[in-house]
Amino acid sequence: MSRPIALIVDPVGSGAHLAPLFAQEGWDAISVMSGHGINPTMMASHRPERYLDDFVAEQPAEALERLGGRRVDAVLPGTETGVELADALAEAYAVTGNGRSLSACRRDKAAMADRLRVLGVPAADHAVADSAGPLVEWATRRNTWPVVVKPLRSAGSDGVAICSTPAEVSGAFDELIGSTNKLGLTNTAVLCQEFLAGQQYLVNSVSVDGRHYIGEIWQFDSTYDGPHQLYDRQKLLSPYGPVQDQIVEYTLRVLNALGIRHGPAHTEVMFTDRGPLLIETAARMTGLIHQEALIAAVGHNHITLTVDCYTAPERILARPPRYRLRKSAGIVALRSAVDGELLDGPALDRLRSMPELAGVMGGTLDPGRPISRTRDLFTSPGLAYLVADTAEEVDRAAETIRGIEASGELYGSVS
Repeated sequence: MSRPIALIVDPVGSGAHLAPLFAQEGWDAISVMSGHGINPTMMASHRPERYLDDFVAEQPAEALERLGGRRVDAVLPGTETGVELADALAEAYAVTGNGRSLSACRRDKAAMADRLRVLGVPAADHAVADSAGPLVEWATRRNTWPVVVKPLRSAGSDGVAICSTPAEVSGAFDELIGSTNKLGLTNTAVLCQEFLAGQQYLVNSVSVDGRHYIGEIWQFDSTYDGPHQLYDRQKLLSPYGPVQDQIVEYTLRVLNALGIRHGPAHTEVMFTDRGPLLIETAARMTGLIHQEALIAAVGHNHITLTVDCYTAPERILARPPRYRLRKSAGIVALRSAVDGELLDGPALDRLRSMPELAGVMGGTLDPGRPISRTRDLFTSPGLAYLVADTAEEVDRAAETIRGIEASGELYGSVS
């Protein structure tokens, strides 16, 4: 009897780790690259040897022609760029998915917020334009500063600018329009959104036939370098609590409004004085997952949960609505103030020997490794995952990492 086949669209980043886990469940995998010009850093994670077939198809018809009459049992995106093609192919093969009707709302941040408002779910105010004038006019008319200018379709903090004047809005627009974002897409229009003040949270979930399981809730902190948002720290929270309950209730409304009925989702929410408001939802796994750290903390990770959705959905349905916290965990986004390299020496030795350090994703701790001045997630030297018995130990470890960076002995300019 032939093995079931999972069709994975753009299996890079976290998606590069799906095929081995499908194989452990007795499934084979096929890779389809959507041809969106994924950036080289993400493409470096692609492993063609893991797949029965590996090809490029920008349109559903191209993929269907290449696959011929081959049976496909599941279709899912490996990363953000694969969401819409995966929706279309899942529909073409009549396998479980989220359908095509709301695909754009799951990618385009403006359409996403518009969809929420139509269904009565609170959402941030915004304007979209392909020229600077309407955005400047909108922001000036609102006269509530700052505002956020960012691409309609990207990820991380790519292209996000915090603007406090009409001139800054115009300048941020000029930097984005016509440029290629980190997902390889041309910015043909730009989003200007109200600035959401408050505490940010991240929710990773999976869904089976409209039933949602909350796999992680993170408190997320960031800082700013001028107009640029810099990731700082994440803290894995207990699954229940007054804030967590409100965040989860709102997230479930968002998932339902966007038609996310099956598979993974990564949702970013700001808890404001108006309550929770959506920053964005992605109908795919979160990025830069340290699998072992999450398994130690909660017994699973977003990759294992995603594979379960397709190979053994009964495992998801048998779970309680939210995860159980086994250990405390946190993430520190490493930050360099210089373009240069990772320096060999006591500072690096101290970082690598920290007992709480589970590992670094999105980079290595190899001495001499080139690093860039950190301006967003993509230029961070990496995400340091921390695991310990208590939240206090994780907090102390995070402070230790910032102290090592502040010493000036971890990153150095190349002479």
